[in-house]
Amino acid sequence: MRSPEFSDVPAIGELGHKDLEIMTLDYWFMAPPQVPNARLQILEDALMKTINDPEFQAWAKGAGVDPSWLNSEETTKIVLSLFEVLEPFKADIEKYRKK
Repeated sequence: MRSPEFSDVPAIGELGHKDLEIMTLDYWFMAPPQVPNARLQILEDALMKTINDPEFQAWAKGAGVDPSWLNSEETTKIVLSLFEVLEPFKADIEKYRKK
């Protein structure tokens, strides 16, 4: 699917790369595991309020950002799945990180 901001730029699938997944840029807010659930809920509520704020939405649209919301449970599932995906590359990552 083409980006509305760059409608003249072909989507990767249009160029014949059907096997590639869509790439996104994610920003995550994280808290230590021992944060009490009540405090975590306060943080989640504040972030959701910010994302849904009309002024933030206007800024995001102007910046070409399409914000979406995942709660801590959904984010945890994604992070854990990334550990599994990246495990086979751990040795290579460590090799280049130490240079």
